[in-house]
Amino acid sequence: MDVAKYIGLFLLKNGQCYVHGLGTMQLVRKPASYDGQALQPSSYEILMAPGGNVDEALSNFIANNEQISISKASNALKEFSTQTRTTIQQGGEVALNHLGTFIQQDGRIGFATNPHMLYKPTPIPAHKGSSLQHQERPQFADQGARTSTGFVLPKAPPPGHSAPAMAAPPPMEERYQDEEEEKGGISWLRILLFVFILGLMAVGVYFGYKYYLVPKLNKPAPRQMELPTESNMPIPEVDDFDEPAVHSEDTSTTQTGMEQQEMNTPAPTQTTPATEPVPAQPVETTATGPAPKTVKLKVVINTYDSRARAEKRKRQLNAYGTSVQVLEEDTNYFFIIMPVQTTTTDTARILDSLSRTYNPEGVFKY
Repeated sequence: MDVAKYIGLFLLKNGQCYVHGLGTMQLVRKPASYDGQALQPSSYEILMAPGGNVDEALSNFIANNEQISISKASNALKEFSTQTRTTIQQGGEVALNHLGTFIQQDGRIGFATNPHMLYKPTPIPAHKGSSLQHQERPQFADQGARTSTGFVLPKAPPPGHSAPAMAAPPPMEERYQDEEEEKGGISWLRILLFVFILGLMAVGVYFGYKYYLVPKLNKPAPRQMELPTESNMPIPEVDDFDEPAVHSEDTSTTQTGMEQQEMNTPAPTQTTPATEPVPAQPVETTATGPAPKTVKLKVVINTYDSRARAEKRKRQLNAYGTSVQVLEEDTNYFFIIMPVQTTTTDTARILDSLSRTYNPEGVFKY
């Protein structure tokens, strides 16, 4: 393996090459100079600097070109460096092809550039006092005088020579028309293109208005469902609030609890004169439609976060004669449920009555 060849190739390619154990080789360009007699062109010189940045760039370059491993290339480079130092210490020299040789300078390793690498073009002679301006060309007899700007003046006709008569210039209108014809006149292609673009814009506006804006404007507004409020809800009679139509599984106990609540509530006193007979109202027998459907509901009266509180509320309601159940809906979440049988039309009124009686904060269906 010729390690010296790869060192030279890597140096010429990158301008700098670090060789382990020898130093850093640098390719330096010397600028052009003037020695008083001739202009010397620029040249190149290889300098050797001790030390440098330790890297494996040269080893990778050798391994890629020789198709070997990087470790094998590093070992070959170390052997070359060891042999070069030994040869230089013995007073010898190690050459790099076409570049120069490794030598010993002032007790350290240096590099002497090959003179053939310092090849340069032939120096340009420079004489003092010589002008670099070109001399004027000689004038020919058949040419007119040439001015400093290079324009040739026409040669004067010989004496006695009569110039031919010149034709009269054309009118200004014809000349203007000729100039318009030369320029091409009006560009009909641009006019047609402009009209075509306007037509496309008009078609786009028409279809956008017809198929987008018109259907959007004619679209009916969505109907808003009217929610029941206190103003439009049916107002129950006073007797219905006092005795809610609640049918539970244990009818006797429920009625007993309601009777106890009615006993605690003072009944309003009504005075009716004994002398005036109460007129009998006729009974309307007009059929209003089919009877409402009876449904069974489970109404949640109270909610608690512990079973102990729910059981306490259940015992309290059972003591009043109300049949309720405790249902565990979720972890630490319990419902007090009352079974109710009512009609579909009286569901809202029953819930309102139960809310007034058992839980002013509100009850709901399970």
